[in-house]
Amino acid sequence: MKLLPSPFARLRIGAVVLLFSVLGPILGQAQIHPPGVIASGQPSTYPQLPRFDFEFHGGSPGELVKELNKAAGTNINLIIPDGVEDVRIPKLNLAQVTVPDVLYGLNYAGSAGRGQIGVEWVYQFQLSSPGGPTPAWSGVWMFSAVRNQSAIKPNSSLKVFSLARYLGKPEQGLHSVDDIITAVQTGWKMQKISPLPELTYHPETKLLMAYGQDAHLTLITDVLKQLEPPVPAPVQKEKVNPEVMKVLEKGGLVMPQEPTKSK
Repeated sequence: MKLLPSPFARLRIGAVVLLFSVLGPILGQAQIHPPGVIASGQPSTYPQLPRFDFEFHGGSPGELVKELNKAAGTNINLIIPDGVEDVRIPKLNLAQVTVPDVLYGLNYAGSAGRGQIGVEWVYQFQLSSPGGPTPAWSGVWMFSAVRNQSAIKPNSSLKVFSLARYLGKPEQGLHSVDDIITAVQTGWKMQKISPLPELTYHPETKLLMAYGQDAHLTLITDVLKQLEPPVPAPVQKEKVNPEVMKVLEKGGLVMPQEPTKSK
């Protein structure tokens, strides 16, 4: 006698078949396509993506993607908005990386200078449609950049200093132009000022022109104060005996002195 499954058993079997029919394609795609970006915004592992060594000597985003295409053997789609095409990407020397490794890694470099003086741009690379069935190397990447407000030099101006009185031979207590400029730049380096203010010497007029932040240019004034040339000693007039002066006056050799008026 053949036993037939009960209605409840047939219902359970049908539910299992339906579940596999729905999840089967999804699980198949998950095995074929690389994972996308995890919730924190960091790239997950990309085992299916080609790995390559990449060396970049620095340049614009356009130059970066050109070299990246050569190294990876792919065609990366990168959108670069107007006004940021000249942002400089730093030098790279990487081994066994993927395209997302490079671009997401550059996001750290692009944001590391935020708030630092001397860093002009803060930038990032972002995949327009992370995850999903589209492989990461064939998606569309977007490059964006904003000016780093802390990098703007406050109160920058041009100041001019006359070096005429400070130039001459060392035995006279004077100095050369190179000595003065080196002393100023040494002080700036000790203060870890970067970038250094610009200095230009005009030999015809013996003027030193400096461009930079007002707070930094005050060092030039301080250095010149310390290099003031020695003041010559005043000539001491010899005192003449009053009796001798009277004899000289009588002989017409000197003009008689006017009596000193009492105050």
